[in-house]
Amino acid sequence: MFLLPHGHIQIKTKLHRDEVEQRLAEQVEPRKVIVPGIFRGKHKYFEGEIKNGSFKINRVPDYKYSFTLVIMGDIQTSNDQTIIDLRVHLDYAVLITLAIFALVLLFIFVCLPLQFSTSQPISGFVQLLISALKWPLLLYLGMLITFNLKAYEILDFLNDLLTGNQRELK
Repeated sequence: MFLLPHGHIQIKTKLHRDEVEQRLAEQVEPRKVIVPGIFRGKHKYFEGEIKNGSFKINRVPDYKYSFTLVIMGDIQTSNDQTIIDLRVHLDYAVLITLAIFALVLLFIFVCLPLQFSTSQPISGFVQLLISALKWPLLLYLGMLITFNLKAYEILDFLNDLLTGNQRELK
């Protein structure tokens, strides 16, 4: 489980580097601007680009405004195996939106009540702060759960694809 919306995983396979790149290329289509998968008809599993042993891809969303994960990787050959070094993180637009939403929640539950209180002892302020922090923490926990579910779904698919265990797309 990732505790931050960022992760690093290595997949080791006996497949040759060219075969790994070819299998990955079969599942990747060029990036399209703001056209969710639902309007594309038949589409591949990922969109992005692969070049010179590196790639930057993300899952083609089946609906608009999806929880977008970005997968970046490098393909390296070592002795008798190929190592695929993967880095997974949230799309920066999603991270910025979540941060703004958390700050708004914190403002609503801390700053506004302080403005309307006439005299509040320090223990009341601490209690207010602790109760207000639960909303951004719940937002973060929800984001982490969603991130981990999506990341492991995609990483499981990539692991099966790149180690030679072909399977059907969901």
